[in-house]
Amino acid sequence: MQNILSPLMLMLQQSQDCAEERDSMQRLQDNERQMLMHEREEEQCLCETQIRAEERRRNDQINMYMMAMLSKMTGVPLDDPPADLRMGE
Repeated sequence: MQNILSPLMLMLQQSQDCAEERDSMQRLQDNERQMLMHEREEEQCLCETQIRAEERRRNDQINMYMMAMLSKMTGVPLDDPPADLRMGE
């Protein structure tokens, strides 16, 4: 009887070892996938931040240009506007 059980036990152990190895590989692949997704999310956030910064710079340039044109058209200097045109006063 022992002669029959020994090969079966060995096969069972090998099957369990294979299942554990397969599970371990699956966990590694899942972890790699999660890391890649996290890296992509970080890259996406960085790109969005850079886009917003570029839009702010562009808007600032447009505002400066518009203020310069307004100053030129009205004759009011940008660095010393009259009291009634000063912001926050």
